[in-house]
Amino acid sequence: MNSQQYELSLKGLPEAHGEIKANDLSKVLDALLKTTERATRLLALGEGCAQGTRPAWLSATLDVTIKKLKKGSTVMVLEAPLLKDVASDQFSQNEFWRKTPDEEDTALDLAAYAIQEATSDGENSGDRLDASVIDAALEFKKVAKSSNIIFAFKPLGTSKGHFQIKDTDYERIAAKKSMIPKEKAFVVSGKLDVIQHTAGQFKLALSNGQNLLGKLDVEFLDQNSLQAYWGKEVTVEGIVVFKPNGTPQIIHARKLMEKTTGDELFEHLPNARREIKQEELFPETAQKAANTDPMSLWNLWEGEESVEELLTMID
Repeated sequence: MNSQQYELSLKGLPEAHGEIKANDLSKVLDALLKTTERATRLLALGEGCAQGTRPAWLSATLDVTIKKLKKGSTVMVLEAPLLKDVASDQFSQNEFWRKTPDEEDTALDLAAYAIQEATSDGENSGDRLDASVIDAALEFKKVAKSSNIIFAFKPLGTSKGHFQIKDTDYERIAAKKSMIPKEKAFVVSGKLDVIQHTAGQFKLALSNGQNLLGKLDVEFLDQNSLQAYWGKEVTVEGIVVFKPNGTPQIIHARKLMEKTTGDELFEHLPNARREIKQEELFPETAQKAANTDPMSLWNLWEGEESVEELLTMID
């Protein structure tokens, strides 16, 4: 099996060069592997965290070996398998919602790319970040404590995935999480396609050429719901999770039905910064209300309350 080696150095530890407390070593590896798993999940499945057992292919990507500890500061040499050898099905297709890894990438590269994005200045696409990935990256701070420890990660023999985390980066990483909009309920219409190798996931192809990744909410729908509508025009109601830039990451479908007349209104991607008004959801009702003369209701009320009393009740 092909693999790639990396160096993870820790500068600023109180121990002698080449040494690290076992408890601190455990925290470093936990932060690195947690970030790696969530960054890999996000790119392969559209979300960094998921309930249930870890799939076999994901476990294989996390089969990281510590080769040795080196001096200089305290440097760990790590080795990880290439994604093309352990997760070819999950990354062989250039799906619309993700950046397909290079064939020589490992899961550690995906973690490095995510941390690069998390420590960068300003707003970016957030394709490699969600709240769970950011939370994992922040766990490096558990080792830093009050010391000024610098983590530096680089591949050996190539210039691909690398990152650096220092004390001043944690505030920037946390700020990326605060940029992620809150989840919202949306209705979206499009053509449904089932995604291979990933149970319960689908994509909606919208009429304008855009696509939206979806996943069944198992509390409301089961796998049979997808099979019945595969290749058909459908309308989906669910909770949308957003990227830091406000574009949708994934919709957790709670209701799935065949598209009907009037659903054309929902043929656009959800946007976290766009509020849907009542007249957009019910245009016919809004139009009728606009063309109705309130005086036409005069003397139609058969109750005992006066008009003034009714208006007070409405207010």
